[in-house]
Amino acid sequence: MLKQIRTIIVQAIILAVVSSVVALGFNAFRPAGLPLVAGQPYMIYTDCPMMRKEATPVAVADWPADLSGLVLVDARPAEDFGEVHLPGSRNLPYHPLKSPPAKILNDLIAAGPNTILVVGDVEINSGRLLAAEFAEAGCLGVRYVEGGWPALVAAGFVEAGVAP
Repeated sequence: MLKQIRTIIVQAIILAVVSSVVALGFNAFRPAGLPLVAGQPYMIYTDCPMMRKEATPVAVADWPADLSGLVLVDARPAEDFGEVHLPGSRNLPYHPLKSPPAKILNDLIAAGPNTILVVGDVEINSGRLLAAEFAEAGCLGVRYVEGGWPALVAAGFVEAGVAP
C-alpha cells in the first residue's frame, strides 16, 4: 500500500515537472511570450471603458461658501458615511458593477444642472467614478471633490472621526 502511494506521488511530480518544462519551452519560443514575473504591480481597479462622460473636479479650495443649494452625494461605503459625513449629504456607495437606481438618477436629473457635488474616497476614486456615472445618465454639470474625503479633512471642513 505504501509503495503504491509513493509511486503515485512520484508520477504526479514527474507529470508536473514535464508539464512545466513544456509550457516554459512554448513560452520561450513564442513571439512576445508571457513574462514570468510582472514588470509592474497589477491594477485591480481600472476605469470602465464604457464611460464616455466625465464630471468636473473641484478642489476643496474652490468650494462655494454656501453649500445649501447643492445636492451632496457621498460615494463612500455606508460604514464610513455612518461614522462621519457632511451635513445634508446622502449616501450612495459607489459599486463598480452596479449602476445607481433609476429613481435616484431621476431625482438628481430633476435637481437641475450644476447642483450635484460628489464626495468619495481616494482608494478607488469613488467620487469621480460615481460622478461620471451621473454625467453619463444625463445629469448636467456634475462635480466631484478632488482628493475625496481626505482632502476635506485636511482642509479642515470636517474633523476625522467626528460626526456632525
